[in-house]
Amino acid sequence: MIRWLVVWVFVSPLTCAQELVSVEVDVGGPHADLTEADLDGDGKDDLLFLIEGTPPVLDIRYQDHDGKGFGRRAQWQVPAGTAGIMVAEVVSPGQDVLYLSASGASIVEGTSEDGEARPWIAAELLFPPGYRGLPKHWGWGRDIDGDGHDDVLLPGIDRDLIVFGGPDGKPKKTPTVLAHPRSRTTADRTQGLLRVRRGRPRTELARMAKGVLLPTWLDRSGLHVLPRQGDGFADAPINLFPLEDDAPSGLGLLRRVDVDLNDLDGDGLADLCLTRTEARVGTIPERRTDLLLFKNTGQPNPTPTQVIVLPGVLSSGPSLADVDGDGHVDLFLSVFAGDVKSEITRRLLGRVRLDYYLYLGTGDTQPFPRSPSHSLTDKVDTQTFETWGIRHRRILTDDWDGDGMLDLVQVHIDDGSCHVQVRHAVGSGPDLAFADSGASFSWKGEVIHYTTTAIQRGRPAVRLKTTTKVIYIMRP
Repeated sequence: MIRWLVVWVFVSPLTCAQELVSVEVDVGGPHADLTEADLDGDGKDDLLFLIEGTPPVLDIRYQDHDGKGFGRRAQWQVPAGTAGIMVAEVVSPGQDVLYLSASGASIVEGTSEDGEARPWIAAELLFPPGYRGLPKHWGWGRDIDGDGHDDVLLPGIDRDLIVFGGPDGKPKKTPTVLAHPRSRTTADRTQGLLRVRRGRPRTELARMAKGVLLPTWLDRSGLHVLPRQGDGFADAPINLFPLEDDAPSGLGLLRRVDVDLNDLDGDGLADLCLTRTEARVGTIPERRTDLLLFKNTGQPNPTPTQVIVLPGVLSSGPSLADVDGDGHVDLFLSVFAGDVKSEITRRLLGRVRLDYYLYLGTGDTQPFPRSPSHSLTDKVDTQTFETWGIRHRRILTDDWDGDGMLDLVQVHIDDGSCHVQVRHAVGSGPDLAFADSGASFSWKGEVIHYTTTAIQRGRPAVRLKTTTKVIYIMRP
């Protein structure tokens, strides 16, 4: 039985009366990307705007110590040939910026005034020599060896590299070359020109063993990990979650597979949540999404612990977190109908129905019930649906009032304004509900993207983006 997620509940006058406040940053023009990182080590995130130009510029806005704005500003020129940007805590007290190019990485300390980059590691990386476009945010540093200093995973020419950071801000030693995955090199001739392409699965670091971050990657045969061996990593990977490499059933038109690694049972190990969306051919073609949940036992496990068949196509999520504070991980996601009838309705009426589902964790062998515990329906116009940055108007990611439960953020855009409301969670289990009224804020202007974030510890925020501004909406 599905219960409605939003119901009428009693809310104290204090909760209803409390409004939200905003912090606004005007960049003065379009920006290609935004990264939030604590550069000066004060526990509050600063803003790194990537501005297109020749060369590109990082426009840095340092957050004030009182958390009420962003006063100090610095502008750093991105070195020529930079194809990727990483953020890592290499030199204390805060995070630093690494510029990645075909010849290695250079570094700018987070507290730098002039933004002058100095060489950090020389290595052949899988980036085009003489790259001239805008660099991409490549990733974040992680403390792999537990010494309190971030290490970085870099894409080498043929294999990935790990550079271990030392206490002096310099690499401890030469990069560790991972045995796998290896690049596959292909060549072809086009109009008399020889083109060489190198490619391999993207490697990530995940807690696949107790207290250890391991290189992890997905290919058609499964999810592979490289175990630790001495100060480095083993030569042979383990296919921890073997997957069947079968063709989509019914000669399917489309198959998309996404992977999330999260601890489903609280044992400290990352488990596998595999999302498989498939379009199937038949008299009436239909798209649907299945969730396959695999438990990490430390040994190869080809059999999912649970399979959840969603009533439609996954739109947002899956988000895995303890929503009701009972110690069990819960599952939150949204879907839209993928059948022909719904597609025709969308084109004729210009409306799309989004169903949000919450599966409360069971704490048993199968982590979630087969059917949603709670649901909520939203309808958006076609233009909103096709604009990813504003499609999902229900967000469940943060505890806004400190009671240990996640609260529902509701966003609505109309008549050139963006309205944000926080609906606090009450009750638990089957009695979980979200208040019909709560703290709110309205911002006048055209918003092109919104999401939740936290630029101060323990203080969640909704981030609104316009073409030239960023607005953070938070508790007072």
